[in-house]
Amino acid sequence: MEKKRAGSLFAVYFVLFLDNFGWAIVFTIFAPLLLTGNYHFFGPGVTMGMRNLGFGVLFAIFSFFQLIGAPLIGDVADTCGRKKALYLTISGTTFGYILSAISIGIESYWLLLISRIITGFFAGNLSISMAAIADLSPTEACRGRNYGLVTTVCGVSWILAMLVGGYLSDSKIATFLNPSVPFWVTVALSLCNLLVVWKLFTETYVRREHHKFDLIKGLHNIREAIRVKETRLLYICYMTWAIGWGLIVQWFTPISLEKFHIPNIDVVWVLIMGGLFWSLGGSVVNTLLLKVFKTRIVALIGFTLTTLFLIASVFPSDYWVFGLIFGLIAFSASFAMSNSVNMISLNSHETIQGKALGLSQSVMSLGFFIGPLLGGMLANISILVLLPVSACIFVVGLIILLRYHSNIVE
Repeated sequence: MEKKRAGSLFAVYFVLFLDNFGWAIVFTIFAPLLLTGNYHFFGPGVTMGMRNLGFGVLFAIFSFFQLIGAPLIGDVADTCGRKKALYLTISGTTFGYILSAISIGIESYWLLLISRIITGFFAGNLSISMAAIADLSPTEACRGRNYGLVTTVCGVSWILAMLVGGYLSDSKIATFLNPSVPFWVTVALSLCNLLVVWKLFTETYVRREHHKFDLIKGLHNIREAIRVKETRLLYICYMTWAIGWGLIVQWFTPISLEKFHIPNIDVVWVLIMGGLFWSLGGSVVNTLLLKVFKTRIVALIGFTLTTLFLIASVFPSDYWVFGLIFGLIAFSASFAMSNSVNMISLNSHETIQGKALGLSQSVMSLGFFIGPLLGGMLANISILVLLPVSACIFVVGLIILLRYHSNIVE
């Protein structure tokens, strides 16, 4: 039994690793692909502003279809079982990665957009994997330990995605390398993932009831989140975090290339540093702060520091100073996020924890849709306005948190 459980957990962590890997790998690829003029995804008469808008749409469309697809795939997992749902999501994202690689090879923006729709729709592995981990954890302590490994797996996959995306897309390193190669690598890993799930994962879910499918459940989740009086402010605050963070992290590479004119490899290493800072803030520092302060105070600290670091990021003329400040933004944004979600959980009844966290995932997907779309429209005017706008969004979140805090104190 223990051997089967260990094999199933390994398969689930592999799924989470690849899910995050596939999501992250585009951060080092899309900006040089669409914004430098070295590739022909747009005609020669297309302005930089319109290129920025097209870049933003690629990220926004992924998050929108994730908002639509993730709840449906969650229902599949609760109706047909975790294993069949994993087969579905891995197969769907693999097909999306194949289309991404082909679209880059033929330099077709519209095919690349279709590939983003498909990968976004099938990017529902997080909720399935977390449910499977809960199924495979016989005790509360075991569940906490197994959930703790998720952060490590995602941190490692982020670093490897930056390296694969940055180096295997650079033809200056070797003539056979190009931006489609990282996607073919992801396809190969996805096929390995299917094999691992088939061989090692033992079904953990016993069907108990029939689930009615709702094709727009994600949108209904957003409406319901706003209606819940006890947590309404917290969901809105979490959405401001998703919009503000999505705006900075998804536009970091274009800002770096357009403002500082540095090689893409330099961006790769700053993004790796940002991932390390994120892990440090979300694990070590967050744990230390929670030993001293309440959850809402730590969230306030996170929002305040993120706002200040974003304001500071407007001024540097040296790229490595700018990169260090980005690392600090990631550092504080990590525990701003985790404590925002924790407050939603703490203020929801224990009988609806799954539902409350499902609503928070839909809210995050909506924020990640709005952020890059807003960035694309603003960058059409000037890419330099994105940093102060992101700071303003975090200020709104901070004001909402202060309102919530004052209500608690009163």
